[in-house]
This record gives sequence, C-alpha cells and structure tokens, in this order.
Amino acid sequence: ACEKGGQWQLALCVLDSVPEEGLTPNEISFSACISACDKSSHWQRGLTCLQEMSKLKISPDVFCYNAAISASHRGGLWKLALQILGKMGQRRVISDKISHSASISFSEKTSAWRSAAWLLRRMERSAASIQRPSTISYNAAISSFRAAGNWRLAMSMLSRMCNAQLVACSKTGQVQSALDLLRKMAAAS
Repeated sequence: ACEKGGQWQLALCVLDSVPEEGLTPNEISFSACISACDKSSHWQRGLTCLQEMSKLKISPDVFCYNAAISASHRGGLWKLALQILGKMGQRRVISDKISHSASISFSEKTSAWRSAAWLLRRMERSAASIQRPSTISYNAAISSFRAAGNWRLAMSMLSRMCNAQLVACSKTGQVQSALDLLRKMAAAS
C-alpha cells in the first residue's frame, strides 16, 4: 500500500518496526520499500535498502532487483543498473523481461546502444521464456539505436522483432494474426 501511495517514509517506518514486533523482514517487505522510495523520487534510499538486505542475510528476489534497477534508472545510474543485473546472475536469481527491458531502456537515454544490443542478444539466446524479449524490449533497443544515429541497426532490430512475432504467431497456431502482421508490414513499406 505504501508503494502505490508513494508513502516512502511510512514504508521505511514499517520496515524498521518489523523486528520490534518480533517479525523478520523479508524480500517482499524490502521490495515494497525499494519501490515506494523509487516512486517517490527517493531512489537513493531505495538502493540503500538493497544493501541492507545483504547485511541482514536476506536474499533479494527478482522483484527487489527490478525495483533497484528502476531506482538506478531514476537516479541516472545506468552502469549501476547493469551491475545489479549482473549481480542477479551471480546470485542465481533469474532475471526476467522487466529486468532486461528496464536496463535496455537506460541505453536510449545514455547513448549506450552497445549495451542495449548485448542485452537484447542475451535475451534472444535465452531458453527461458521469462527472459525472451518482448515488444517493449525490442522497442527500447530500437529507440536506443535511433538515438545514437545507428539507423541500420535500428532497422535490423525492427526486422528481427517482426520475425520473432511471426514465429510466435505460427508456433501458437495464430495464423490469422501472422497474416495480419504481414499485411500491416507490407502496407507500411
């Protein structure tokens, strides 16, 4: 509730009072706190919560890391976001589309298009469906390439995105959706 209402101070008070009540804070309470701080533009405090988890020997889950990646984004710390994404792998926390897409979207704002390309390739090669690129992932990468003036790569990525959508449609038996997509592509060119 604190997260949705932007009540970061209340979220921190609740988190601090959990041990006093004889309870143990967990990844859910920390995730909510990190998100509340981030959404209230107190991203630094949210990132501090992630560090506090380590001190308390609480293992962050994907939601904690995603909230911290978002906080890094709000603070303009794209390298930190990539470090957090790397730390997820080191700690064997499976990143998801949100983890990667958020990291890719930083690339547009920081001209780090090479990072966007690397992350998208990593997503495309993943066997886990939760890590496969979404339309959001592709659009963020395309925007990054466009912002860097790399139109060839942007067009190549657009083609890969369309091909991925066509393959997904055909694998799931959505032939009509695939045909509609092809018609739209033909009309646009």
